[in-house]
Parts: sequence; C-alpha cells; structure tokens
Amino acid sequence: MKKLFLIFCLILISGCNMSTNNPSETEIIEENSVAPNIMVNDCLYHTTGELYDGRFYLEAKEEDYNQQFEVNGTITSSVEGNELPCENNQSNFGTGYENVLVKIEGLWIRYEDANSN
Repeated sequence: MKKLFLIFCLILISGCNMSTNNPSETEIIEENSVAPNIMVNDCLYHTTGELYDGRFYLEAKEEDYNQQFEVNGTITSSVEGNELPCENNQSNFGTGYENVLVKIEGLWIRYEDANSN
C-alpha cells in the first residue's frame, strides 16, 4: 500500500512540474505578435489605435461607421500576423482595406510612419 501511495505521489509531483515549465498559449501569442502594419510607397506604417479624428477607436459612435474619404489605394496582399509587411500595399492583418487611413469593419483607423518619432 505504501508503494502505491509513493508511486501516486511521484506521478502527481512530476505532473505538476511539467505544467509549470511550459509557457501558456497567451505568452506564446504575445511573444510572437506584431502590431498591425501596412507598407505604402516603400514606407512602413503602424496603427495608432485612433479613429480618423484622433479619438481612440473604442470611443467610436454609430455615426463614425462608414464615413466617406477619398480612397487612394487598397491592400492587395498580406503576410502572417507575426511578420512585418515588405511589399507596397501589403499588411499583416488582411487584404481589401483602404490605406493610410485604413477602413476596417466600417471604421477609419489612423496609421502613422513607423520611423517617425
């Protein structure tokens, strides 16, 4: 009976140690994530998280959806979310969006030059 109890304890302890050595799925995602970016005219732009008028996108009101602006281009190709775009009109968040104000799900989100300070 003591042997069975000891074997059970060893299995339990080894199982606990294994789970603490593995990074969680959230940690892996955060480690491999890159902010949304777009390449336009050989310049890399990243999201500001702001609407066309400078308000944070979570402050969007019903009238902010489907605003009309002049469209000068469309994102035509995409790379994985953990990569940076390397071609013009390419993003790391999908295709079909207009740029450099990028229309995403009806909201115009501002992007700025990734090299500006």
